[in-house]
Amino acid sequence: MEFLIIIGVFWIIGYLIESWKNPPAPPRNNQRSQTTYQPRQPRDTHRPTGRAGGNMTWKNVNGVDAANLKEKDIEGLQDAYSGESLSLLKGVIQCNSCKVFYHKSSLEVLKAENSGACVSCGSTVADTKYTGSTTADGVNYNPNIVSLRDVRSYVGRVVTFEGRVVKIVQSRRRIDYAVLFEDGTWSNSFKLVFFGSSLSACGGESFVTTLRNKNIKVRGLVVKHRKYGYEIIISERSMILGVS
Repeated sequence: MEFLIIIGVFWIIGYLIESWKNPPAPPRNNQRSQTTYQPRQPRDTHRPTGRAGGNMTWKNVNGVDAANLKEKDIEGLQDAYSGESLSLLKGVIQCNSCKVFYHKSSLEVLKAENSGACVSCGSTVADTKYTGSTTADGVNYNPNIVSLRDVRSYVGRVVTFEGRVVKIVQSRRRIDYAVLFEDGTWSNSFKLVFFGSSLSACGGESFVTTLRNKNIKVRGLVVKHRKYGYEIIISERSMILGVS
């Protein structure tokens, strides 16, 4: 027993001597950057930047800031397509050639139905906002008054058409209407077309269905559709000038 104790004492003394010769290394400071890792974004990834200014900046023309235009600056001027009084809230666009005006929505109709051509002069209307300053910078378009006899010769032009409604036809979708001025089919008769998407803006179904046997006066673009023939598309109530 005493022998084991002596051996243990010598082992402890040897361990202490070894530890004194080779002290443990002090802990090292953390060498890693404290910046959180950010993976590299692919080149087509959107990188948000600071918010741009709230309002669109319009160019100055003749020293007048078009962003400060008022309704009074375009008072008395009309949309050449619909005849509606111009409103800056609807976006005002001008033909550079003949200086008539359109609302943004009217230009979309011209693009779809008239290859973007002006109803007054036939030139292509550029999709740029009006930046003039007074009514002297533009003119109104005064359409010809036509009847069923000569309306087909005015394709691509806005006219004032007068005629008597013979019958009303509903589309197969049952949401569109054609107001016919001839006793024929939808395709071979001259007509006014009311699409379902704009029917409420034109007075609704209750208004359209009461037009049979009425004399009607409208302002609109004469179109020759490759399948449905000659027509005027009515998209706003203001295009209907009178019913009797």
